[in-house]
Amino acid sequence: MADASVSGPRVRTAPAGDTRARQICPECGFVACETPEVAVGSVAVHDSRVLLCRRAIMPRRGGWTLPAGLLELGEAAGESLSIGPTEESGEVGLFGREEIPWDDIAFPPVRRACSHWQESAGAASWPARGNPVPA
Repeated sequence: MADASVSGPRVRTAPAGDTRARQICPECGFVACETPEVAVGSVAVHDSRVLLCRRAIMPRRGGWTLPAGLLELGEAAGESLSIGPTEESGEVGLFGREEIPWDDIAFPPVRRACSHWQESAGAASWPARGNPVPA
């Protein structure tokens, strides 16, 4: 039950399209995810086109992302990658290097991964990369 004198995420329930209960703000719909801030993702390519998923849930609903997910407490990395995109995507699409919807990419790490994939054109493989090191 929501306390009307308190604002912000305070109702614990599963948001629409999700399977896990989370703290939600009943006024604005903000979802407070309780995750250890570790993400697992994949750059899946078929016929020189990268797979992107349009997010169906907050945060960044409507933005495009790679098949990825934040690790939930007690979840193995493989579970996050196999379950996350299913829970979160409204649609999927294959995009060529020049077709990536840059203005609608949901998160900075997805933008960096897509940029790295674009730079790898013609390469037999490309090295794993992480987040940039702050100066």
